[in-house]
Amino acid sequence: MKRCILPILSALLISPVLANTATAQTPTTYNSEVANSAKAIQISPFNLAFMAERGYLQNVGLKSGNALLWAHQWGMITAKDIVQSAVKAKLLPEKTLSDQGYLSALDAELKALEQD
Repeated sequence: MKRCILPILSALLISPVLANTATAQTPTTYNSEVANSAKAIQISPFNLAFMAERGYLQNVGLKSGNALLWAHQWGMITAKDIVQSAVKAKLLPEKTLSDQGYLSALDAELKALEQD
């Protein structure tokens, strides 16, 4: 168990740096006004995809791991479903549900995770 803690912490600390790199390569942009909302924690589509895949949204009923990626790949779970879970968990403002750029970027990140 102790061997797992260091890689997990490293991944969490490095993910914001990687998110900036990944976002810079993604042509889709999302509404920065929603992302910069004072009421919400700023979570990029990259980080939300990572968090959902790693099980951070299981407490609000979202699948995780391969089950999440499989369900997304087959259209059983959409990017909007994941954002709804994040809104329910109070991680994103409700306005994010109508931000098509954010949803498209999240969808692209989920597809990238499916390829790994």
